[in-house]
Amino acid sequence: MKTDQQSLDNASKSYYYSEKMTTDNRLRRFLIRRCLKHAKGPRVLELGFMDGQWTREFLSLDYSVDIVEGAEKQYETAAGMYAPNPSVRVFHSLFEDYEPDRKYDTILAGGMIKHLPEPGLLLGKMKEWLNESGILIATTPNGASLHRRVGTYMGILESPEDLTEADRAVANLRVYNRYTFRKELLKAGWNVVELSGCGLKPVSTEQMTGWSDELLEALDRVSDELVEYSWYIYAICVK
Repeated sequence: MKTDQQSLDNASKSYYYSEKMTTDNRLRRFLIRRCLKHAKGPRVLELGFMDGQWTREFLSLDYSVDIVEGAEKQYETAAGMYAPNPSVRVFHSLFEDYEPDRKYDTILAGGMIKHLPEPGLLLGKMKEWLNESGILIATTPNGASLHRRVGTYMGILESPEDLTEADRAVANLRVYNRYTFRKELLKAGWNVVELSGCGLKPVSTEQMTGWSDELLEALDRVSDELVEYSWYIYAICVK
């Protein structure tokens, strides 16, 4: 079973470049900071494109980046943004259909595994796309995060890992906690060398709009003490 193209296109229109996206990008800086120290170059494969937040960081390290994006809107944005840049190639393809013409030193699977009908199949393919010494950076929202737990006690969710209306709007098929995310990666044959959490959201993204950078930084530091409650999960994997 493959990703549904229509659902993908609808999801991109409902979320990207919204105020919610702006707030999440401020939080995502902490995630990128933690993961980027593991990145290897010079060739990076970025599975999924939002607004170039990850791409800019890879380019700052003088890496070349191949971007694969299935949503037409995001493909057009990436293609237009990087058309003059010889270090970036942009491919309009579902992840499952992508056939690379090179091997990579880093593959970024940023928040995209939860969208896949059969994640194990693509995770297995990724190993073939990676150089022997390369790494996979895989990230996903934490289904057991603090704000989901709060939402459960408020009656918004029956349990923290239920799909919300927001999950369905962006075509999420499931959510992961630290243990189920690790299990998914191990089942596909990856060696998980580091798995942890990042960021802390006491309330929803919308309610955090306007919070200061200093407060968000402090919450990120607290997430080191409360990994199970963190906003996002990241895994550093090798073959």
